[in-house]
Order: sequence, then C-alpha cells, then structure tokens
Amino acid sequence: MPTTLDCSRSRTRSGTADPIDEAERLIQTEITRAIQTVKNEHDTAVQAEKTLTSAVGAAKADVADLGRKSVDYNVMEREAKSNHAVYDTLLQQEKELRVSSNSRANNVRIVDLAEIPKSPMTPAGRRTWLMSVAIGLALAVSVAFGLDYMNDTIKTPEDVNQRLKQPFLGLVPVPARVTAKVPGRSWDWRVGLVTFRHRVTPEPGGALVGVDIEAPAALEPLLRVSYGPVVAALVRNLARVADRNAPD
Repeated sequence: MPTTLDCSRSRTRSGTADPIDEAERLIQTEITRAIQTVKNEHDTAVQAEKTLTSAVGAAKADVADLGRKSVDYNVMEREAKSNHAVYDTLLQQEKELRVSSNSRANNVRIVDLAEIPKSPMTPAGRRTWLMSVAIGLALAVSVAFGLDYMNDTIKTPEDVNQRLKQPFLGLVPVPARVTAKVPGRSWDWRVGLVTFRHRVTPEPGGALVGVDIEAPAALEPLLRVSYGPVVAALVRNLARVADRNAPD
C-alpha cells in the first residue's frame, strides 16, 4: 500500500503539475490581484478625499465670501431704501411747490405806463452846486462846534471858576518869559520879580510834580497859598486828559 502510493505520486510528478501547487499559485495570484485592487481602490479613495477636501475648502471660502457679500448687500439695501425715501420726500415737496406756484395769485399790477422822454436828460447843475454848498457849510459848522466842544483849555475868566473851581481875582498884564527848560523834567519862568521853577520826577505809576517859588518875602506866602491850588487843579485836569486819551 505505501509502495503504491509512492509510485503514483512519482508518476504524477513526472506526468502533470501538482494540483496543490497550482492551487497555491492561483491563490497567490488572486491575493495579489485583490491586493492590487484594494490598493487601487485606496488610491482612488485618497484622490477622491483630496478632491472632496479641496471642494469643501472652496465651499467654505464661498460661504465666507457669501457672508461678506450678504453684509454688503444689506448695507446697500438700507442705503437704497434711505435714498428712495429721500427721493419720495423731494418728489412730494416738488409737487407741492408746483401746485403752490400754480395756485398763487399774481399781485403784480401796472401802476403807470412808462413814457419815452422826448429830449435827453441833463444834470441839474445849479441844484447840485447849491446842495453841495449847503452840505459843505453844514459839515464845516458841525466840525467847528465839535472842535470847540472838545477844547477844554482855559480861554476866559469864567473858565477859571468853572474848570478849576477857584475864585478869579483878576488879570495882571505882566510880561513873562521862560528862563530855563529841561524837556520832560523842569522849566523855569519869570514874571517881574517872581521866578517859578516847575519840576517833574517820574515815579512808578505816575509822576511827582513840584513847584519852587522865588519871590520877595512879602509876596512869597501869598503866592504859595494861591498858586499851589492852581497847579494842583491843572495837574488833575492833565491827568484826566491823559486817562481819556490813553490807548486801551
């Protein structure tokens, strides 16, 4: 029995291929084909995945762009509605103005018909000359009265009582002359036997005014009593004039 089996196996090797080897070869071929098919399907799936990923990215970008465009569209839609409302308002006002202008009564009427002059018009030379003279005289008189009103110098004895508030004793026609002068500081003048020396000393916020009198002993006390208030009144008057003319 064992010898027969060995002989038959020996014959099989020498005659045809072994079925087991053929089956293994077929199995290996199928396995290789299946592996190749699976690999091809895997590559196809990977490529499809990449394509789908790219499509999803593009779709996401489109969605984001659509969102931005939606915001812009909403803004433009609101502006369009606002412009349309303004247009409707203006159109309504234009219609109201048109109706008002058509219904307004015309209040223009002819008072008198114009006539074409028969001769050229000439300027009224005499009337113009007389009017110019009258206006010039009126302005001259106004200026004269104005200057006289603004002139606050002492010209008459009454001005002494009115402006200086001092009694007027009288006029003494005695010749006077200036004997010495320092501009802005002092000046001396002499009347008969009397010499007056006026001094101005600048001080912060103003100036100090002083008067020295040289006169006979009998006249000096009287001059100090009478001339001192006059100088004080003149200084006050000058101070008021300076304050009035000082720039702001």
